[in-house]
Amino acid sequence: MVDDATRGTASSISEMSVLRRVARTGWWFTGNKAPESVAERSFRAGAIGSMLAMR
Repeated sequence: MVDDATRGTASSISEMSVLRRVARTGWWFTGNKAPESVAERSFRAGAIGSMLAMR
């Protein structure tokens, strides 16, 4: 039997996979027809945060 923590972890991983197909909507207001995805933005923000933390 799968416990709640394992089920929650699997659900979170599944949700993160969906973010690569979700476009950031704020750019649509500026006329950008090919905005970056939520996953692309999250990765970039995480990478910048990691680099700043190492400094």
